Amino acid sequence: MYGVNLILNGDAESAAGSYSGSDVVSAPHWNSSGNFTVAQYGASTGVLANCPGPSSRGSNYFAGGPNTAASTAWQDVDVSSISSDIDADFVLCNLSGWLGGWSGDNDNAKLTANFINASGQTVSSLTLGPVLAADRGNVTGLLYRQATIRLPHGTRTVRCILNMTRAAGNYNDGYADNLSLTLSNSPPPAMPNDTNLIVNPGAELGSGSSDGSAVMPVPGWTTTGNFTVAQYGTSSDVLSSDPGPSNRGSNYFYGGYTTSPTTASQDLDVYSRATEIDTSGLSCNLSGWLGGWSIQNDNAKFTADFLNATNQSLGTLTIGPVTAADRVNVTGLLYRAAAAYIPSGTRTIRCTLLMTQYTGSYNDGIADNLSLTLSSAPQVTIAHGSDSITVTWPDPAGDWTLQRNYNLENSVSWTDVMPPYQTNGNNRSYTLTGISSIPVQFFRLRR
Repeated sequence: MYGVNLILNGDAESAAGSYSGSDVVSAPHWNSSGNFTVAQYGASTGVLANCPGPSSRGSNYFAGGPNTAASTAWQDVDVSSISSDIDADFVLCNLSGWLGGWSGDNDNAKLTANFINASGQTVSSLTLGPVLAADRGNVTGLLYRQATIRLPHGTRTVRCILNMTRAAGNYNDGYADNLSLTLSNSPPPAMPNDTNLIVNPGAELGSGSSDGSAVMPVPGWTTTGNFTVAQYGTSSDVLSSDPGPSNRGSNYFYGGYTTSPTTASQDLDVYSRATEIDTSGLSCNLSGWLGGWSIQNDNAKFTADFLNATNQSLGTLTIGPVTAADRVNVTGLLYRAAAAYIPSGTRTIRCTLLMTQYTGSYNDGIADNLSLTLSSAPQVTIAHGSDSITVTWPDPAGDWTLQRNYNLENSVSWTDVMPPYQTNGNNRSYTLTGISSIPVQFFRLRR
């Protein structure tokens, strides 16, 4: 199943195509609706073999068909035989194809892969296209499109859907050829400790709006409403000299020109740290600079939502909001941070930045320099002497407290071992003597 094209007849070559394109010709291995058809490259169809398109094209291509506003073809790919790899987050899916249309018309094709679980529910999807006339320079032909995604946990079927849409004329000139879906076994890289996992955390990828009124693309984030990126400066009323991060760049996240709440979100896959998560040994550290404008209470709130393999929330960690009173009615941003153990069963952390408007015509929620890092619990070692034990742990874990318990069946009987501890610069330690005359004790670190 790995490394081969799983779309059957993805190049429309399994049967002869319509010479003129006006006949509805069925495509083997595909289900279809409307007048979806297979046509031949050539003068009769107007789509020549030397039109922009795949260099390895055959005789045929997929077309929307005659007298139809919309047509569709689809087929299912059964991936249940590699379910263990999918659920271990090991499988990358690559979707590609050549999509296009005719001349200056915006008739187009879209290729979508729906990822379906054993209950028949679509858990996620990946789409290529459409390719519009402007993309093609108003020239008849097809352009290559490709995207990659890690197969969502629970996927058992991939449904490939080719949608053809007519925008002008009688003929549906959505075209496609050389469609492909391939899988590869590629374990995800380990999420390192103490590294910011958020993509584009400081709003510096891409351009910012000079005054905050334009809705700008925000690379790495999925946005709603008029959420945007704005530039520090007099035009946006948020100056680089206003309270905020000392290492700020040119831009900041902004609620936008709207009276409605707006959001930006991104998902972080932490499946590679599942063992630590499920033994309560991994913590999440969330931080960022949040603020607003002048005396208004428009604000920003940053939340990490811990999701299990079926995208159910197991808990959240939130910083903010920062109110006008917090800012002493001064435009700017204040630093906020929080930490928590990641709940057992977490496989995805969904980071959401929520901007809320209270006054005026702009949503003046402001944020910058967001961060989410992971930290492993420090390891405890116990060394035995002739009539003593020494408990040692890393000195950098200074915010952890050593605790003891005489009975592991009683989870509420843990008590703090009071300092002072010994330290040598790299480690802290606690020595207990006379152990032959005292009960067995258990030790742990807690914060």
